[in-house]
Amino acid sequence: HDRGIAHRDLKPQNICRCLRLPPTRTSTPTSPLAASSDKNVAFLTKTTESHTSDVSELMGMYVYKLIDFGVAQGDGLQNEAEPCEAGGLEDLMSFATEGKIRVGGTLVYMAPEVFQDDSKVHHQSDLWSLGVTLYQMATLKLPFKSPNQTLWPAIICGPTPPKPIQDHAGWLSDDFASAVMLSLSKPMEERYASTQHMSQAFRSLVESNQVRSPSGG
Repeated sequence: HDRGIAHRDLKPQNICRCLRLPPTRTSTPTSPLAASSDKNVAFLTKTTESHTSDVSELMGMYVYKLIDFGVAQGDGLQNEAEPCEAGGLEDLMSFATEGKIRVGGTLVYMAPEVFQDDSKVHHQSDLWSLGVTLYQMATLKLPFKSPNQTLWPAIICGPTPPKPIQDHAGWLSDDFASAVMLSLSKPMEERYASTQHMSQAFRSLVESNQVRSPSGG
């Protein structure tokens, strides 16, 4: 997003976890959604006093990278005043918008505005997709239900809000649950203003051990 690019297909399968290894070695990416049961993300449900240090250790051990920019497009937020070197932002923007790709992504992770107006690209749509991913990681469920694929657009764009995450994961703290649900606000302007705001909100909750409810759910 800092480079003015919206991914447009953000989902667990397109987020790779890589070990931080010395420069001479190559890390092996793995899909993170084995996610909710994987011992390396078990810190979400830890209750020991070492929780905070464990989180810091895990955050420093891995780097998460987005893959598959096949439907990525420029969102118009790049700083045009910054010079572009050969092979830099200018080339990236050109490649990302080549072919004038419109609706793209995976239905269950797509934001309402993507279905409603395919002529515009918004970075907040990626934040919605990330919210769906976090919801799924915590609950192993999606925030909406649909009897078939063809009804997903109508359900996502309809008036019914996503099911509260604590209905599936009562162990989550109110603050963490609210943070996830904020990213799933159907009106785009009610979501986080930027990736930085969303990242800061969740990092603060994790580092202050406010992921799990004090009552344990």
